[in-house]
Formats: sequence, structure tokens, C-alpha cells
Amino acid sequence: GTNGTAADQLNMPTEIYLSKIDRSLYIVDNGNNRIQNWSANASTGVTVAGSSTGELGGTPFLLNYPYALALDANETSLYVSD
Repeated sequence: GTNGTAADQLNMPTEIYLSKIDRSLYIVDNGNNRIQNWSANASTGVTVAGSSTGELGGTPFLLNYPYALALDANETSLYVSD
């Protein structure tokens, strides 16, 4: 596909995590400064951390080129390295 900022596109993904609970896929979308969650069989992702517009940030709510992620054992807390 083509990289981009739309909900069905990624830009320089760096890591993925497959949920053991609901089989959704978490993707570190480095080039768009966000973490996307794709539910099983979904055609688009949902931004769960960072900016859905790719806005670069230095605040607790915006990401600055995220690189890695982790979820706790219950998959209720998301940790992002940026």
C-alpha cells in the first residue's frame, strides 16, 4: 500500500503487539506520531495514543516519533517509548 495519515494508512511502523484478549493489533505508527489499534477484521485503525492528525508533540498527550510499546498483563495500560 501507500503510506499516509488516514485511518487506514501507516507511515514508518516500527513495532506491533497482538492482543491476547481480543486479537486486535496495536501498531506503533512512528511517522504519524501515534499508536493505532486495529480490531480483528477491521479495515481502518483507531488512534489510541498520540494525534490522529500526526501532530508532533512535547506534551503528555502527543507523541514525538514513538518507537516501541508494551501493555500490562491485563492489557488495560499502554506504555509507549518515544
